[in-house]
Amino acid sequence: MNTATPDRPQGTLCPLAAPPRPAVPRGPARKIAMALALVPPAAVLLWLESRFWRLWRLRFPRSNAEMAGQPSRLVGLLTEPSRGLIAALPVPSGSRYESQRRMEGLAHEPDKDQTTAKWELTFRSGAETHRVRVVTKLQSGRGAPLLMQALRAVFESDFLREVAFYRHLADRVPVRVARPYFADAAPAINRACLVLEAIEGTTCSDALGCGLDKVRLVLQAAAALNAAYAGRLDDPHVAWIPARSGLAFADWIELFLGRESKPITQLWASLRGYFARRPTVLAHGDCRPGNMIFTPDGVVMSDWEAVNIAPVLWDFTYCTTLGLAVPDRRAHLDELLQDYLNALHQHGGPAVDVKTARVEVDLLAMVLAFVSFCVLERKLWAQGNSQADILAWLDRVRSAVLAIDADRAATQISAPVAVVQEFQASMGRRLVLSAANQ
Repeated sequence: MNTATPDRPQGTLCPLAAPPRPAVPRGPARKIAMALALVPPAAVLLWLESRFWRLWRLRFPRSNAEMAGQPSRLVGLLTEPSRGLIAALPVPSGSRYESQRRMEGLAHEPDKDQTTAKWELTFRSGAETHRVRVVTKLQSGRGAPLLMQALRAVFESDFLREVAFYRHLADRVPVRVARPYFADAAPAINRACLVLEAIEGTTCSDALGCGLDKVRLVLQAAAALNAAYAGRLDDPHVAWIPARSGLAFADWIELFLGRESKPITQLWASLRGYFARRPTVLAHGDCRPGNMIFTPDGVVMSDWEAVNIAPVLWDFTYCTTLGLAVPDRRAHLDELLQDYLNALHQHGGPAVDVKTARVEVDLLAMVLAFVSFCVLERKLWAQGNSQADILAWLDRVRSAVLAIDADRAATQISAPVAVVQEFQASMGRRLVLSAANQ
């Protein structure tokens, strides 16, 4: 089969469509009303597709088994002009495809082998053989509960985040990312397909904790990313991200707070009010060492499914809370924070004095706890995360919340100290993996 690459210069991005249109900001009440009206039909559509997928042809494969059984599907994505094609493969024009081979999966996150795979593609040009290694990512959360998939289909109806990132931001952020070759999505049924360059390197196990040297690399990259669009979040290349201020990126939490006690809902309202007045930046959103690739040249940021606009210190808090063992976080948090703030300043990011920053890390640790207990108690874990990872994350978030100075945090957000103390006590009890919430 002749699979000559499209007629464009090797190693350059093909012309892209305009970025997705800017999202219209919506308040929590309107979001809840939309969810009540639109989520049930979205859930029905997702269910129908899952049952009758053989009759529902997509522009891209749905599974690794389909890619393995029909090799022409993958090579076709990479060589035939389409809406999803971003860049040509680094092989001579006119090369002939010969074979594909699936390579070994992830040792510490074997469940991700269901949706992620590494392939070696072999091409021949005259007497020369060319081998290209690529990574494919599929489904984009199809392992999540139907409710969460339906919420995503409603609130991100024009795009799926990681696909949009690789189509419109990957070549513009000041951090190293995998080169995208293909990115396409069917948002209404929560299907996506990414084909990226395979980068040789190592990835930390979050369950075991990551060494300080690697955490520092991640935080340096995060500082560069966070500073990149400071003061210009209306840039069209980031304007498609729905969250525009404060904790809007976590509005979905309010769908699950209806049965919580008054102190819990009061604390959330206080946190929202405080961060609504604070600066925001472009954030990776899931910035932990387990989502990074470490190479001899530094760190490659991957897994951009949660890319967002968030408070300045969100990536820092997320990384140091989920990525460090509890004793390491306790011993080194302040020095890591100072290093991050220095790097943020050097890259032109917003100025945050260290005392305010230290309190905001505690406040964002509480936000992370809100996320954690909603995910845990509503059983919203998506496939791919090992139980060892989940246990480690819960222990680290719980420890971070219990270590917060309640008086200082309450003063910062103008809330009664008893509200913060009640939240600490609640998280101490609830952030535990048990048979009931597995």
